[in-house]
Amino acid sequence: MNYKEITAIIEDKRRFEKESGREVMKKVLPLYSHPEKGMKIIHIAGTNGKGSVAAFLSSMLRSAGFHVGVFTSPHLVDFRERIRFDDEMISEGDVVRLGSALLSDEWPLKGTMFDYCLIMALTFFKEKKPDYVILEAGLGGRLDSTNGLSEVPIVSIITRIGLDHTEYLGDTIGKIAKEKAGILKKGTYLVLSPQEKEAEEAIIRAADAKQVPYSRVSEQCVSVAKEILPDSYQRENAAVAATAFMHIFSDDKMAFVREGIKKMVWPGRLEIVSEDPFFMMDGAHNPNGVSALYHSLVSMYPGEKFVFLFGVMADKDYYSMLKQTFDIAEHYITVTVSYERAESGEKLCRMLHEQGIKCEYEEDMERALDKALSMGRMTGRRVVAFGSLYFIGDLKRIVEKRFT
Repeated sequence: MNYKEITAIIEDKRRFEKESGREVMKKVLPLYSHPEKGMKIIHIAGTNGKGSVAAFLSSMLRSAGFHVGVFTSPHLVDFRERIRFDDEMISEGDVVRLGSALLSDEWPLKGTMFDYCLIMALTFFKEKKPDYVILEAGLGGRLDSTNGLSEVPIVSIITRIGLDHTEYLGDTIGKIAKEKAGILKKGTYLVLSPQEKEAEEAIIRAADAKQVPYSRVSEQCVSVAKEILPDSYQRENAAVAATAFMHIFSDDKMAFVREGIKKMVWPGRLEIVSEDPFFMMDGAHNPNGVSALYHSLVSMYPGEKFVFLFGVMADKDYYSMLKQTFDIAEHYITVTVSYERAESGEKLCRMLHEQGIKCEYEEDMERALDKALSMGRMTGRRVVAFGSLYFIGDLKRIVEKRFT
């Protein structure tokens, strides 16, 4: 099988199976002699900012001269984005080699796409022997596949908790935080992002119960992040990563923190694709993420209004997401994302019209982008796309041909 065939089979696997990812890993990892054994793992869970924290931390570690393996999800354009070693994506050849072997093996429990990706990442990292491995949890924490490893992480990070995936994780901030805190194990150290009171209390209770020492984000790291990223919500993610880095090392490594923040690139997060015409993409896909995007836009471009290009999944609280941007919106253009869980762009536009908000629906993604950019030119407004990581992935495939 070739690369396209292998990735198609893996991506076609179910999103959920009868057994949790944690249980699948406990049964499957012994078949591969526990590739995670001996790895210095940094485990990241939370609702918002996981991928950005992973990218900042990897950049800091690379600046300090270490080899780093990173596992994140989902991918925006290329399957290989999920598995990186020293900032380079896994090669197509390695995906074929490792994927063919995994798919030919018989597992005692059925695995999801995420399970296959994680095992592929761990076996790849075992070969590459990185100094540190950064693992981003998937949907939850307690039952997540990344929580089924035998190796206790040297550091566990819990990013900001928000209401997302409530049908799986709980319908309150406290319940979701408790699920996320399920990654904590005795022997690790917790770095805790700024949280709402209910979330912080739930996480600290879980840490105390498991005798896990913890720290909140350090003021020194906050100051450095603000200095380098004064107008970006990414400064919180940078400060969280810096706090974890400084726990592993010491104050004399702050130069690597600074260098890592400056060098970090994470596609799809406040990503300015073009200045003329202005086009930005951001993967904000829940109310907390949109709140962060909103505050960044208001800070970066005070007094301005925007043309928003929007596509979203049907299971998201998209009205709450959109409502936060009403006062800075000139116009909305909605689309239907090419994904089975996507909400109808036509329905989204109709909902906005009912609120007296200016909106147009465009069926074709390329035409939607053209319309947004044309409107931006005519009105002198900046164009910003947000709503779903799958949506941003679709757009990236288009804009990479246009603006590169």
